[in-house]
Amino acid sequence: MNSTAQLEHIEIDGCQLEYLWSREIVEPFQRTVVLLHEGLGCVQSWGDFPQLLAASTGLAVLAYSRAGYGGSGPTSMPRTPDWMHHEALVVLPALLEKLDIGSCVLIGHSDGASIGIIYAGSKGQGIYKGWYSWRRTFSLNRLV
Repeated sequence: MNSTAQLEHIEIDGCQLEYLWSREIVEPFQRTVVLLHEGLGCVQSWGDFPQLLAASTGLAVLAYSRAGYGGSGPTSMPRTPDWMHHEALVVLPALLEKLDIGSCVLIGHSDGASIGIIYAGSKGQGIYKGWYSWRRTFSLNRLV
């Protein structure tokens, strides 16, 4: 099974966001797994997990760095108390729309888990599954 991962940038909400999209080359994918990093993380924090997950499932896997993290552009400081809601209700939907991602599986850790829960709660549909963790231990067997 061959997969490709390309580190790219996309403008969302006035900021260049870094993202890594691992996707299956041989077969078309129907769903995308979206990885939402923790408070001090970024795309690189996931290591080779996006590529392993894509290869194991045949699904596309998207990891991105929020504004102010990794190779993404800066964010406004100090953050307002509702910054996670902004990420979940403005940034994440815009990113998914711009990349033409419909039904998705959300996997979030810590702040990413909170953002995923807020987003999923606002949608009511289009979220296939969610996995939210406050621990940084993932098992491919449990996810698949």
